[in-house]
Amino acid sequence: MGFPPYHYVRWTWWKTYSVTDLVSRALKDKFTVTLMKQIEGQEMISLNRRDTPFMEVKADTLSAYVAASKAVLFQKEGTPFTERDLELRKTLLELYSHATPAPLPFFYRAEPAFQTRKR
Repeated sequence: MGFPPYHYVRWTWWKTYSVTDLVSRALKDKFTVTLMKQIEGQEMISLNRRDTPFMEVKADTLSAYVAASKAVLFQKEGTPFTERDLELRKTLLELYSHATPAPLPFFYRAEPAFQTRKR
């Protein structure tokens, strides 16, 4: 039996990204990038505007919601990662280098297991 769908959240601590600059510099040429609809006013449910996703980035089976200080990597179905999926994962884990939202030892979550496709 396979793995459950991959879901992993990463943060930056002391810096934020201009998501449009980040996408054009590091992601646009290799992955499918979609601008997400922005919710404003009373419909907005977020404690921190920097954590609100601005873009969705897709490889083959792996996608990510990208915000100024947070990236949510996920799969809709638990399938093995392709090379493009691994490249997206590696890029985002380097950019969003922390597994917790702050330097405090709360909310730690280890990266879930995943499979890769055989060549």
